[in-house]
Amino acid sequence: AVNAAYAELRAGGADVRTLGPDPLSTLITPGTGHGVTDVVPTALGFYLFAAHLALQRGLDPDRPPLLSKVTKTR
Repeated sequence: AVNAAYAELRAGGADVRTLGPDPLSTLITPGTGHGVTDVVPTALGFYLFAAHLALQRGLDPDRPPLLSKVTKTR
């Protein structure tokens, strides 16, 4: 089902990237040997990818537009 969704997105012109321990992933992350903990290196890989993508696009990942990191308290 997931591969069919990827194929449909690609057919529509989307540049689909996948991330994870699966050998068919675009960006392969190390597996931990346990399905519950496999998400940890995958999440780290995603955040690094997102930060570098932002920098490549000329954006500051620590100051995203339209997002305030300030919490107002009374």
